[in-house]
Amino acid sequence: MDSVPSGEFRLELPKLANWINANDKRHWAPQAKLVKAWRYGAHIVARHQKLPKGLQRVQVDAYVWKNSRRRYDPHNLMPTLKPVIDGLVTDYGLIPDDSSEYLAGPFIHHGGYGTEKLVLVIQPLGA
Repeated sequence: MDSVPSGEFRLELPKLANWINANDKRHWAPQAKLVKAWRYGAHIVARHQKLPKGLQRVQVDAYVWKNSRRRYDPHNLMPTLKPVIDGLVTDYGLIPDDSSEYLAGPFIHHGGYGTEKLVLVIQPLGA
């Protein structure tokens, strides 16, 4: 997972806030703070890493790194990916829209154990 094939981009996001889990039943106000942190953080990291803008179509694979070997379901963290994708698409301008016309995925996977983070591998696709 450490090497990314040529033509792909890797965006490594530190754990910007608590994970947003599909099983959580939070009040809307704390949930909104988490969404804002992940969305803003994704935009800032993409800008700092100078990801390309205006791509026509991409596939996004997300790898979740956890600091514990406890079992978890990576797909339960899909609500964390929604604001990350919004930060990359709407705020940063990676692709025109996050509809299926422009975005394949995001596909979520277990990345490994260590420092908690979210690693995105973004692969440009043909139109």
